[in-house]
Amino acid sequence: MLKIKTNINTSIILICLIFTLSSCYDNNIYFDINSQCVVSCNKKVIENLHIISKDNKDFYFFSKLPKLNGTNSFNLVEINHSYSLENMNREISIDSFRLRPETEYEIVNSTFGDAASSKILIKTDQNGKVAYSNIKACK
Repeated sequence: MLKIKTNINTSIILICLIFTLSSCYDNNIYFDINSQCVVSCNKKVIENLHIISKDNKDFYFFSKLPKLNGTNSFNLVEINHSYSLENMNREISIDSFRLRPETEYEIVNSTFGDAASSKILIKTDQNGKVAYSNIKACK
């Protein structure tokens, strides 16, 4: 009887583990320098994106607005108006977003809360355009 209970418990645990692993998406992203876009590797809509300057002067948070279509390729030059923007926990106009020249930023995708967030490092040139990314393609 004890062996049957152990087998049943083991089976239940394995089934739960399989459902958990198969139902998760990941938050992996990369930066396409040519298009100036943060791109989702799983092709799912980016819902939550943090952009933090390494000198801690900028803390941007983009969040997809309810009932609007987001994108899986988030352009940092022409911002999609399906998102709201906060800086230092205060909502600001999405049209006011600009990356500062010659600054390093960390971009964090936390769209899927049950998956580890994904981080990339970017650096801007003298015009504020992204000239470097540590991740330029999906793994």
